[in-house]
Amino acid sequence: MSSSQSAATAAFRLDASPQIGRGHFSRCLGLARAMAERGIQPHFLMAETDSAVEPALRRHHWVFHRLPRPGEKKETPERLIREVRNLGARYVIVDSYRLAPGYFEGLRAETNAAIVQFDDFGQDRYASSLVIKSAAGNDVANSAARVISGPSNIPLRPDVLRSAPIQRKFQQRPHFILVTLGCSHVRELVPLLETFRGVPDITVHIAAPKQAKVKIPKDLLAQKNIFLHVDAPMTDLYKKAHLAVCGGGVTSLELAHWGVPMLCLMLSKDQNGNIQHLVRSGCAETVQLPEINQPKRLGKRIARILSDFPRLERMSKNGQKAVDGKAGNRIVKILLERHSFSSHGS
Repeated sequence: MSSSQSAATAAFRLDASPQIGRGHFSRCLGLARAMAERGIQPHFLMAETDSAVEPALRRHHWVFHRLPRPGEKKETPERLIREVRNLGARYVIVDSYRLAPGYFEGLRAETNAAIVQFDDFGQDRYASSLVIKSAAGNDVANSAARVISGPSNIPLRPDVLRSAPIQRKFQQRPHFILVTLGCSHVRELVPLLETFRGVPDITVHIAAPKQAKVKIPKDLLAQKNIFLHVDAPMTDLYKKAHLAVCGGGVTSLELAHWGVPMLCLMLSKDQNGNIQHLVRSGCAETVQLPEINQPKRLGKRIARILSDFPRLERMSKNGQKAVDGKAGNRIVKILLERHSFSSHGS
């Protein structure tokens, strides 16, 4: 890595894998795009990747650096500090759950960079410069950080941004149901599919990454209205969907952006903040995990929602309003206003 940089540089520290998922990568892509448009060169520093990472970075001509895996231990900041110094990075963006206590304090003490932190769990004190918080709560400020929260402040990857508002035709039949649970929650898929047996006039479309290794029982596939889409372009599915059943990760924000009404499953604690915000925004409703083991009851609930066209239209409009796709630009504006580095070299 060269320390000779002709433009401001941003170092992104994150990982992606079947266990971690692609959410961290997706939102960092969105922020990287906004930074690149302002002349800031993104560098992605990753110890774990999947098959989608390097091709995506090559398409944007962004730099990839492979780091050694930290093993089972929590990651300490020393390696990232070295990389930041080598790059002369003015901005450091960290999106990871595997960090040792004191990580951001150490990073702040040893670099002059503005530090951006994604927080999905709702801490109350930060050592970063800017915190992007999905967990529920109002924007707050303390002595160390500017904190922004909510779906409107989570960047979306460039290839899912729509060019204009969507007007959906919910009266069309059969209804297109999109099911997307990512890599980590495939076990919930089969009981969920049982729900759709009694729902009339629908087709069910399961979107899954290849590494999820989704297996659908033959008797369910025999219904001929269940379709599996592996590593499919998600925007093709978003355009057609009348209702989505999903978790609360980055995909739920993409669905809101595309105006797809959602039933969100509470699959893990790190997704609860997104779901709470989306429900408050009026574009999603929650499904508790025990409900998927009551397929007839949940099926009736889904049928009622699909027959309530005004309700679906409100949810669609609310989602597009809540997630406008401009979060990356807002974040970069805050960074440039607060950390212009007019008196610092790179």
